[in-house]
Amino acid sequence: MLRLPNFWEDEFKQPLLSMDQGYIKEQGIDALVERAAKWKEYLRMSKEEIVKIEYGTQEPDRIFILDAERTFHNEDSKKKLVRILNYISKSHSHSHNHTSYTNGQEIEYICQEDEERKEEKKEFKEEEEEAEEYWRLSTSMLLPGFWRAEAVSFGTEAQTFFKILDKVHPAVTKHLQENLIEAGTICQRWFLGLCVHCLPFQELFRYFDEFFKGGRNFLLSFGLALCGILEKEILATKNTDTIFALLRLDKSVIKDNAVFGRILDDVPSYRDRLKNFDLDILRAESYEIIVKPRLAAAQKAREAVVIIDDCQWCLDNLPEAYCIECAAVVCQDCLDIDQDERGHKESHKVISMEEYEDRLDEFTAAAASDKKEESTPEELTEKISNLSI
Repeated sequence: MLRLPNFWEDEFKQPLLSMDQGYIKEQGIDALVERAAKWKEYLRMSKEEIVKIEYGTQEPDRIFILDAERTFHNEDSKKKLVRILNYISKSHSHSHNHTSYTNGQEIEYICQEDEERKEEKKEFKEEEEEAEEYWRLSTSMLLPGFWRAEAVSFGTEAQTFFKILDKVHPAVTKHLQENLIEAGTICQRWFLGLCVHCLPFQELFRYFDEFFKGGRNFLLSFGLALCGILEKEILATKNTDTIFALLRLDKSVIKDNAVFGRILDDVPSYRDRLKNFDLDILRAESYEIIVKPRLAAAQKAREAVVIIDDCQWCLDNLPEAYCIECAAVVCQDCLDIDQDERGHKESHKVISMEEYEDRLDEFTAAAASDKKEESTPEELTEKISNLSI
């Protein structure tokens, strides 16, 4: 895409390219494409693993279109990203907002190989193959399950990071806990967004080089290095907004670009320190002790929630009362207007929604009892045959 005739004119105002800071022109597109090609080599993906799918006539998810709007300005680039996200969604049954951010970055560099092939009239890769590469590059081999709607793997890794952080930088962990900052909230930019909106391109390429080689262990090392370099600044404030800004490497608080390089310079030393931890055991403990109980509690809370539908007569307004005889939640407008049409009588007992919710078990049991006394198939046939429309 970088070689497209109007790429820079179309995209130079995009937030992603504000992190370029002249790096692409300085390095040259050819050198960066060659560098990015090595990322695919780390995945050792064969063509046999690519599953061709049919897109069908289903419209792409609206969120994919919004993601493309946020990522690119050029219409062709937007459409390509939407198709790739649609492929990922259909072939892998899930996606995540961060998928579009990292795909947008990778598309810019990795697609150059394909553009060159097209220009040389060589075999042009199927778009499904490209999409599968981005998926592999971004998640399935290196971050298994991180971008699912219920990101159990990401939550487990975040808790694992917090355990290690407590051993390596205990003062930082204590300070975060005192300011009610949870593990899962501090790792998203590094673990899910892969620092695409955090690091200038010069450091971002270094980050990707190491990520594709080291996977999750690199991410742990990067987080430890970041907290080590910024420990003084983190401990100096109790303002949670400032702490979060520091942890996501926000330009509003990181004024010196040299900080990014120092963090990456420190990663190897923390990678060595990770060898002192049994990561498999820590991940298992994080899941069993923290993540699994939270999932169970969340499921229990969801089951306890009383879902009140719209008015069962007009199917539009919020219900304001429950008619015991009609066994329906209804809005006041319907009670005032549609009494005769619905078979509702003034003599019927109508109760408030608050009382309905308090007695929900009673009404649910009554409905179940009525269901057991349903008409036989013969009786239903007779009723249907006598219906007038």
